[in-house]
Amino acid sequence: MFYKNNLKTRKTKTFKVGFETFAKNPMVDYEDKKNGFDEANIHYNFKVSKGYLENGYGIKSLALPTSYSDLSVEETVTFPSNKIDYIWDFHWFGSQLGKTYNYVFYLDGNGNLYYFDEIKSNSMFQDTGADFTSVPTCFPYEVNNSDVLVFSSFSDGIVVCVGGNVTTSFANAEKMLSCCFHENCFYGILATDDNQIVFGKDIDVLHWDQMVFSTYTFYDEGGRLRKLISFNDYVYVFRDRSIVKIYPFSVNTNISVTNMYFSSSLIVANSIASCGELIIFLTKDGLYSFNGSIVSKLDVKIAEKIKIGFPDNIASLCYHGKYFLACNIDFGDNETVGCESSTYVNNAVLIYDIESKQVEIMRGVDIKDFATLENVYMSKILCTFNGGNNSKIGEFTTDGSVFGTSFAKKWKSKKTDFGYKNNTKIIKNVLIQASQDCTLTVVSDAESKSFSIAGNQNLQKIKLNIKGKVFDISISSTAASQKIKVPEFEVEVLL
Repeated sequence: MFYKNNLKTRKTKTFKVGFETFAKNPMVDYEDKKNGFDEANIHYNFKVSKGYLENGYGIKSLALPTSYSDLSVEETVTFPSNKIDYIWDFHWFGSQLGKTYNYVFYLDGNGNLYYFDEIKSNSMFQDTGADFTSVPTCFPYEVNNSDVLVFSSFSDGIVVCVGGNVTTSFANAEKMLSCCFHENCFYGILATDDNQIVFGKDIDVLHWDQMVFSTYTFYDEGGRLRKLISFNDYVYVFRDRSIVKIYPFSVNTNISVTNMYFSSSLIVANSIASCGELIIFLTKDGLYSFNGSIVSKLDVKIAEKIKIGFPDNIASLCYHGKYFLACNIDFGDNETVGCESSTYVNNAVLIYDIESKQVEIMRGVDIKDFATLENVYMSKILCTFNGGNNSKIGEFTTDGSVFGTSFAKKWKSKKTDFGYKNNTKIIKNVLIQASQDCTLTVVSDAESKSFSIAGNQNLQKIKLNIKGKVFDISISSTAASQKIKVPEFEVEVLL
């Protein structure tokens, strides 16, 4: 005898979820549950491009060409100093010899100023004879058709370097916190009064102590004057909480100013950098851009996790359309990467591409200062370090390793319910292609599993069978030369 089966089979729906792209900026702590599995909660040490996770930026010891005749042969530079704090790049044209020289200046831990030629065959480290007890600001200027480099610090006065030799210093002259040149006029923020700027024409830096400047004092609530930038047709003053446009003066008129922007948060002076048609800067509320008239907040949520309690520790640079910011990011996890295994000041570099608006994050590096080495022979980003690497000058690479060590890389998704909020789902399997070994971790509200995936140039199908209502995934790797194609998941929904 046969009995009728009255058990009802639960209906299911199976579908595939493919990542459109990895290239969405991280949204730390912004985990609204929506059908967007390919959106990042956080990623670091991966270059996140459309369709792939690849090696991000790396750093190696500075290497320079050994001769002008063969620029492809480079040797690592070994520095005599025990500690290197700050660096500047300087292109010097000498009218007497009719030749351009390319120098890197650096300030060591004792405040001594050195320089060396950017071609290693000539890289004898020269002591300029200048000593500083506070960090100087630096600006180039032209005197008698030759270039000079001028250093000024709050405590040590004006030092003028012609080539690499210190020609003049003025202990009692006006000292500058920041300065710029615009339409052959000089503008400077006084170190002794950061509510006042000085300005003038026909500046003779070789006789700085004899200069007589005009002055303009700010009395409103915009805060201290922090940085001057010549940008397009005007000079802009960045203050603690405002941006001011300066209208250039002439023989018959004084300067005039217009307030362009008031900020509710402190503008971090060391974060301000001119990047083509924009000036980028940081506040505690995030990253902003300024185009000369309008301030806009950038869609870089992770910038809101940057600690700015010690703003002087931050460093910034613009290079080939990208904004680089050395900073301390609160990643909000219990993981330790690179420099985070010991005491550190900064732990990350945030890179923002001006054109694509994409973000890349280097995690585990404690960078103190940036400079660009840019001339007809080479183009490099240079950096100095806090901590254990503070006796080195580094240069950025694209191999994803830091001084030969491949740091941990990670991409972690936001949470998602796949559009079925109250239904139980099962992620059955994944199709993934990874050139090197990696780990895939899937976490639901019910369980968590990690899968070790061997590197393979072919597409692999991995069984997962993870049940839950809400999920997130992460992909991590410590391998060099990694390249991971966007995965595709098979999901079953219990209806």
